[in-house]
Amino acid sequence: MTHQNQTTDSGVPFWVRFCLFATPNRTAASIYYWIFVVGLIAFPVFAQSTAFYRADWRPYITCAGMAFFGFAAWSTSAAMRWLDQHGWDRL
Repeated sequence: MTHQNQTTDSGVPFWVRFCLFATPNRTAASIYYWIFVVGLIAFPVFAQSTAFYRADWRPYITCAGMAFFGFAAWSTSAAMRWLDQHGWDRL
């Protein structure tokens, strides 16, 4: 049994619902996407300039933050692309 094509009752895959959790429409999804992009750009500046972290931890915190925001932006855009192809009325 494969879980790759597992869908919910409306035919939307679980990963699309997970990536767009609590997102009612494309406008809100676009806003979340741009928030993640801004976070991806701003987080390294914040992490390198703040005094809240020890200096030897800053590269690791920067990489972790960039990985989070990068994956969030990528997964949100992939879910938006899937719904663009299959219809936003399914969400």
